[in-house]
Amino acid sequence: MVNICLVVLIGLPGAGKSHFCKYFLEHYATSSDIVVTHVSFDQIEHETDRRDYKPFRTDIQERVVTLLENKMKDNAESKWIVLIDDNMYYRSMRRSYYNVAKRYRIGYCQVHVICNINIAKERNNLRIENKVPLEVIEEIDGKLEPPGENNWEKYSCELYSHNEYCERDLTNIWHTIQLAMQNPVQAEVQLPMIEHTPSVIHEIDLVLRKIIGEKLKMLIQTGNKKRVESLSKELMCKKKYILSGLRNGDILVEYKDSVELENILCSLLQK
Repeated sequence: MVNICLVVLIGLPGAGKSHFCKYFLEHYATSSDIVVTHVSFDQIEHETDRRDYKPFRTDIQERVVTLLENKMKDNAESKWIVLIDDNMYYRSMRRSYYNVAKRYRIGYCQVHVICNINIAKERNNLRIENKVPLEVIEEIDGKLEPPGENNWEKYSCELYSHNEYCERDLTNIWHTIQLAMQNPVQAEVQLPMIEHTPSVIHEIDLVLRKIIGEKLKMLIQTGNKKRVESLSKELMCKKKYILSGLRNGDILVEYKDSVELENILCSLLQK
């Protein structure tokens, strides 16, 4: 049986992700029971000359799925590590690979390659191919969402970028990979959907209006009109999201009385 782990790398262009993947591949090249596959966004982009990044990333994920399905037919006892080498600055980008791991019940972990933006820019300027515009690096630096406290990101580790990696750098990462392999992602148990009746949703809508009105009333007294307008839009969007979640079953609100309901809704509005 093949023991599989998807390893998603996170970091700026020029952070040293591909450099680390090369070192990782070389380190385990002579291993008899560990197979490493490097899926490089930059390399595939160069080979295919693609620029429409969103569908291109979908294509790469489909390649990974095809690799998985073919490999899972192999009955040999081995460990197979798939390095997904892309910037992965949005959590949603990484979540899509977590969902792949969940579908096939395999290991999933993340390696955040941390690098100073100025160093990343310098390295990028030295590239002959796949050079990234500096404004894109700055944009990614501002948008990058590092691994958080979400349960699905629990097998994550940090790698501080430098020019020459060594075996010491592998210790923490290999430990994380082993944990992920030993604890493959399991399909979630689907609980029966609990529907909120129109009358309950109407009651919640009224309470939300009351809470929002009180918050805005307090802010109006400060005389900050721009902040009032901004907060009003923000709270109305959250109210719309909550009500939509109640209707389609994504959000469940259970309460004993009006006080508990108001506390729950205040908490939801603060998220």
